[in-house]
Amino acid sequence: ASEVLGFSLIEAFKSVGDKDYVVMECAFLANTMAVLDHFYEEYSLSPQVVIGPSFGGIVAAIYVKSISYKEAVWITKESNKLSGEWYERLGDFKTHFVYNLSLNESNKIIEDFKSKGHFLELVGNMESVMCFCGSASTIDLLKRTLNNRPKCFSLHTMGHPIHSEVLTPLRLDVEREVFANVQFKPPTLPIISDVDGRLINQSEQLKVMMSEGYDLPVRWDLVTEQMESLGIKEVYVVGPKNLFYQLLKNKIKTIKVDPDSIIKQAVTH
Repeated sequence: ASEVLGFSLIEAFKSVGDKDYVVMECAFLANTMAVLDHFYEEYSLSPQVVIGPSFGGIVAAIYVKSISYKEAVWITKESNKLSGEWYERLGDFKTHFVYNLSLNESNKIIEDFKSKGHFLELVGNMESVMCFCGSASTIDLLKRTLNNRPKCFSLHTMGHPIHSEVLTPLRLDVEREVFANVQFKPPTLPIISDVDGRLINQSEQLKVMMSEGYDLPVRWDLVTEQMESLGIKEVYVVGPKNLFYQLLKNKIKTIKVDPDSIIKQAVTH
């Protein structure tokens, strides 16, 4: 990664700031690939299908040999330069995660906010977790609104928008300045799209899926529907600690392969 970036990723990460998007995302990519290497070595498996929700889409693209690791680092570097620029232009938009709020309740809240002149968008439907995007003041209002609702609670807030219609200009920039300069190869395995649940089998479809993730919501509900239709019985969640293991573990046999589990395994051995 450092070779592609032109600087030491390890050294840069030691002093990373909240808006050092290139360093943070490249570090996440490098960490995920290290865990994926362990998965290769530890498990003798041939997965039938791959899922790469949100930023995981670029790791999925590497896994199915559509792009190389160096290409993925370059994409991550260049796209996050553009992301940082657009976050600055857009101002104080944030993304807020809420647990135990239904889709119907979420839509009613959005309708109520819009009727009062507040832009609020559902940018992630992950069944038990809903993700909202809006201005900082709107997100603060949302938090106060949710405080009066039983059994649901706020998880965390990101300091920038994700998967939101406000990022359509960013998506267009990334398509033109980044993806257009990379030759995607046909994937060696099908990928379930986190946007609409369809099966991705062609290189152009994969490029479109990765592009759509900028301004279309994550639809984990459609991903799980596709998993059920395929009869998937076992899932390996590979990468740094994330939400998707929690979403799956009570529905299907789910094996977590993350830095903590690898360290624990090494200690016990």
